[in-house]
Amino acid sequence: MYISEILIKNYRNFSNEPFKMELRKFTTIIGANNVGKNELTRIYWLNIKSRYHNV
Repeated sequence: MYISEILIKNYRNFSNEPFKMELRKFTTIIGANNVGKNELTRIYWLNIKSRYHNV
């Protein structure tokens, strides 16, 4: 499985403005504290979990 982009809108640290991030096969996410790095990981796992849980 390969995820090519993430689109987030109105989730925790992210505003109502859509946040779009294009991904490559290897992507490193860096940034200051409390800017949403862990939220990106949480969104990814919630999405994967919901896809396979509803099968």
